[in-house]
Amino acid sequence: MSVKIEKSVYDKLAGTSGVTDIVGTSIFFINAPQGTSFPFVTIQRVGTEPINHATGNGGTFNVTDQIDMYDKGSAGYEAVKNLADAVRDALSGWTDTTADPSVGMSLLVSERDDIERPEAGRGRPIYRVSQDYSIWFA
Repeated sequence: MSVKIEKSVYDKLAGTSGVTDIVGTSIFFINAPQGTSFPFVTIQRVGTEPINHATGNGGTFNVTDQIDMYDKGSAGYEAVKNLADAVRDALSGWTDTTADPSVGMSLLVSERDDIERPEAGRGRPIYRVSQDYSIWFA
């Protein structure tokens, strides 16, 4: 399965001012390059379920994409939660029949918060919100 699906998700986030007002162009596949400034977003596929029929694959897929939002600025947790709200507004309920592949529906299925604490006295913690989306493509 090609990267076209994640590219559609990327294009949706990169074209949503609520997201880009916070991260600019800092949206990456799987991992941000070393030295990337905070905040940023990563996109990673964590599952693909082809919808099969008696005659084979019907050309429809239910993909689970994990979207991670990171921040370690002075506003920390509140800032990353605001970014998560913007991503949720962009992706939850999203459809796009003009995309290739066509996006039938995107649904938020889970969200969780995390923190990476530095060693004592070595900077600010990194706050992360992870959202998993079930996205139907055809």
